[in-house]
Amino acid sequence: IEKDDVTRYITNCRKIRAFRDTNFKFKNMRVFDVMSWELLTGKIEPRRNTFNKPASKTEFQIRRSNAPLNQILYGPPGTGKTYNVVRYAVELIEGKKILPGENYDDVKARYEKYVGSGQIKFTTFHQSFSYEEFVEGIRPIVVDRYGNETNTAHSDTTVIYRAFNGVFKSLCEKAAKSPHMNFVCVIDEINRGNISRIFGELITLIEESKRGTSVILPYSQAEFSVPVNLYILGTMNTADRSLAIVDYALRRRFRFCPIAPEFNNAFREFIVSKGISMEHAKQIISKVKAANVLIAEIDRGLEIGHSY
Repeated sequence: IEKDDVTRYITNCRKIRAFRDTNFKFKNMRVFDVMSWELLTGKIEPRRNTFNKPASKTEFQIRRSNAPLNQILYGPPGTGKTYNVVRYAVELIEGKKILPGENYDDVKARYEKYVGSGQIKFTTFHQSFSYEEFVEGIRPIVVDRYGNETNTAHSDTTVIYRAFNGVFKSLCEKAAKSPHMNFVCVIDEINRGNISRIFGELITLIEESKRGTSVILPYSQAEFSVPVNLYILGTMNTADRSLAIVDYALRRRFRFCPIAPEFNNAFREFIVSKGISMEHAKQIISKVKAANVLIAEIDRGLEIGHSY
């Protein structure tokens, strides 16, 4: 119960009392008057609901203080960027590191649970992806004479245009309503799209120091801000040459995390488990590593990944 609610409640009670005093004979309201006066003057603190109490701001800041709000995992194809996104997203949602050796299927199941609850939203950038799909746009709607939407056009209907939320804006609004929870927007192949066009004014709002800063969006003319409990996690394939240029504005606002090929003991044990002899497994690893050394002299982004 907020103090303003208590004030309005007491005001209404006084109106009821005045009506009662005018129309009825009983007039015993002394106890209520004393309590209401003490509430208004702050002598009695109103009781507050403690059920489902969210974490305090301090606790929440401690839980997520070590993770940057904007990250991009980049590397050659087949290095496990999407695989790692699942683990990173779950860590961001839960505010803690996944324990070494924890079963990936269990982590994946938790990831799917958070996707289902709306805490994680997955989208893929491509050359046709636009600001209207990511942030907000306008859409034609057929309405009847009473303003109700309809799927059938006839002489009594007309077409109007309404603003609609894109993937990112919808997630931001959900995160703003639940400040005690973490949310993650996963953007696969982030450098395949026209980043400046897709992000628009968000290129400023996603910056850590600008979180909570409001701007007026062009279509809805509504105030919008990116909440501090929303993380952006992108992936970038360094071997694709049909990519949009990643400018310095984006580089400055994201932490770039390299994902390199790993032809290690775990990889060797995996291919041996698939029926390849230990001798052949060692030869494969040796030859691929040698190939990657040569490829790296040309472009490290073209190396062969361990799951390619």
